[in-house]
Amino acid sequence: GCAAVSSAVYLTANTITDVLGADAAISMRDGFFSLKLRQQNAEAQNLLKGLALHLKQLSEQYPEQVAVKLIQLSYSEVCSNA
Repeated sequence: GCAAVSSAVYLTANTITDVLGADAAISMRDGFFSLKLRQQNAEAQNLLKGLALHLKQLSEQYPEQVAVKLIQLSYSEVCSNA
């Protein structure tokens, strides 16, 4: 379970930043992953939706090893609070 999670997260993060060229703040530590888009990007949003779906399925398959907590903010919410 954990290797599948790491692989999916790295693939998504690298695709968003290196392939799409999206401006994003990414951090991974102590088993937690955070990716914050600094600008609206529909392709990156779709990749994140796909990652969320994949992680949810992994958490159902490996409930003892994988827990998923998603926190979502829209771009407009982040900008209006800045």
